[in-house]
Amino acid sequence: MNYTPPASVRRVCDPRWRRFIVMDGSGHYWTGTAWSDDPVNAMLYLRESDAMRAGLQLHEGCAARYKATITISVGNGEWKLEDLQKHLKELGRFILMKSQETRAVKVEINWDGLKADDQDVD
Repeated sequence: MNYTPPASVRRVCDPRWRRFIVMDGSGHYWTGTAWSDDPVNAMLYLRESDAMRAGLQLHEGCAARYKATITISVGNGEWKLEDLQKHLKELGRFILMKSQETRAVKVEINWDGLKADDQDVD
């Protein structure tokens, strides 16, 4: 198995002029095209979301996939199924992060597979 340590996003520079970099678990810095041992070569991102996106793209080809069931509860008669699907699709993808260590997990949901659940809601 060829293991690639997970990428994480780190805040660097002066707090007034924050920038973000992408590092892997072995302490290598992402330059925008390759990994480097030298922090001077690290690509600086203005926004944390851009750095997270870059980190996720690095691992898209080798990502493990897991499945889960999502239950969505809404008020009685508030949504038609098609309208709810359309609204949820517009939200796009989710990025979940730990607070201190900014290792990101991308969550994508196929909202087209959403079906009405005929069971009573607790």
